[in-house]
Amino acid sequence: MKKRNVIAFGMAGVCALGFCQTGAFAADNAAYQKNENVYTKLSAKGAVSDAYVVNAFELEKDAEITDYGTYSDIKNLTDLNGISQSAGKITFSANKGKFYYQGTMDDVELPWTFSVKYQLDGKNIEPEELGGKSGHVKITFSIAQNEKVDEVFFENYVSQVSLTLDGDKCSNVKTEDGTIADSGSDKMITYTILPGTEGDYTAEADVKDFAMDGFSIAAVPYSMDVDMDGFDTGDLTGQFSELTDAAKQLSDAAAQLTEGMEQLDSGGSSLLGGYGQIADGLATLNKNAPALTKGSTQILSALKTLNTQLSKADFSDIDKLSGSLEQLSGALTQVKSSLAELGQGCSQAYQALDAAMQSASTEAPTEEELAALKAAAESDSEAMSAYEKLNARSQQLSAIKQTYQQVKPALQAVCSRLNADGENSLVGGLDSVISGLNQMSNALDQTDISGQMSQLQGGISQLADSYQEFHSGLVSYTKGVSSLADGSKKYQSGLSSYLAGVGEAADGTGEFSDGMQEFSDGVAEIPDQMQSKIDEMMEQYSSSDFDAVSFVDERNTDIDSVQFILTTEGIEEPEEEVEEETEEAGGFFQRLLDLFR
Repeated sequence: MKKRNVIAFGMAGVCALGFCQTGAFAADNAAYQKNENVYTKLSAKGAVSDAYVVNAFELEKDAEITDYGTYSDIKNLTDLNGISQSAGKITFSANKGKFYYQGTMDDVELPWTFSVKYQLDGKNIEPEELGGKSGHVKITFSIAQNEKVDEVFFENYVSQVSLTLDGDKCSNVKTEDGTIADSGSDKMITYTILPGTEGDYTAEADVKDFAMDGFSIAAVPYSMDVDMDGFDTGDLTGQFSELTDAAKQLSDAAAQLTEGMEQLDSGGSSLLGGYGQIADGLATLNKNAPALTKGSTQILSALKTLNTQLSKADFSDIDKLSGSLEQLSGALTQVKSSLAELGQGCSQAYQALDAAMQSASTEAPTEEELAALKAAAESDSEAMSAYEKLNARSQQLSAIKQTYQQVKPALQAVCSRLNADGENSLVGGLDSVISGLNQMSNALDQTDISGQMSQLQGGISQLADSYQEFHSGLVSYTKGVSSLADGSKKYQSGLSSYLAGVGEAADGTGEFSDGMQEFSDGVAEIPDQMQSKIDEMMEQYSSSDFDAVSFVDERNTDIDSVQFILTTEGIEEPEEEVEEETEEAGGFFQRLLDLFR
């Protein structure tokens, strides 16, 4: 329902507050005071059908009165004296005291527009079709401002709307916007509509053979005299101090929560970055784990093979190694002597070969000599044969010289190495080897090699067993690294989602904190706003500054009050059709005769 301000109470309360007072706005210096009572009949749907005004005058003395209004008909309700109307001006003579006349208005516009709608079992129905029906009835009464009429009436008049429902025909009567009172066996529903208010008002009931009287509407100037000096709002507004303090504490707590969430969000971002590095490291470690496991498997296999071979080895002949080393030392001594001789022979052969090659180079014909010889032998076949042989040998010599030049550095190096002294000498190197073999032979003579090799085999066996345990642990470790790497990905994903949620929560707490700050500020302003609103409402509904004006014609003055009394048509049951009785043949006298038979 659309309403600006609606307070519902009974007519007794309306009159108790002064709504039914008259004479409150009289002009003290006037020769008379006038009241206008506007009676209007509305259709069952709220449209205006008929309207007339009863103009009531209270005269201080006999007077000739001029009143104004546009009426289709006028009637003196006080006496038989004449009353005239011309161009909207009404004149009459009235004696001291009360005088009434009635004027009928055509096409009247009221300060309000009314609408009444009816529903039966949830479906709209015309009022003329509703009479005599049974079911669940819903009636909606609507009131709105008629902007064609001076708003002074809409803004300053309170309307009381009444509806009486027959208790024999209606049950389970309900309304949300008005009051329900018992009137004998009937139910009276009353709505009080304050000035400046528009709205829809509903009533519902379960009905049988439905009928009802129409709505009764009375609209009078709103009058409510309240002593504001005696109205203390301090207790009311003072109670908000605790709420204000609590709201301030809540706002401060929200600000602290926001700060904490921002710190959590910032720290979470750093955590996510650091854990990302850990996850990358675990991924790399997991990637290298197969190679590590494979290498460890190879080491374990090698240790097992070495242990097996050592366990099968026979070290009983190890002591014979010393004699063999002595023999090898003797043989190398002979090689050393042969190398010394070879060095001398190499030097001599190289020198002879080099001298021969030098001599051959000197004795060989030059290219110019061969060319001259060829030219001279062209006419002599024997000479040409000699030239060809000489040329062939010269080419062979040239090839030998080229080959010699290629191998000469190698021959020089071999001879130089064979005849060199110190570390570069092969003979000197053999001396070192021979000396080492002799030392090894002497050491073998003084050492229990067989026992040491047995100890070595035992150590290798223990090492193989220990490494087996290490390898098993390494395999478990790599599996754990794999699981940890997979878990770290899930944890990193979950951490990322969690931190995204933390970020959203931080944003949300920020908005919450801002909202709580606004709430706290708003609560702090409530006492002043409430007092201001109370003052505004009391001023709005105080009638002390309202002066009555004529509804009929603005030229009318000295208006004491204007009241509106309106009724809508009711809902009537359809009339039963009565069949006319037809007299039997023979009529009355025939029936009389029949009595005596």
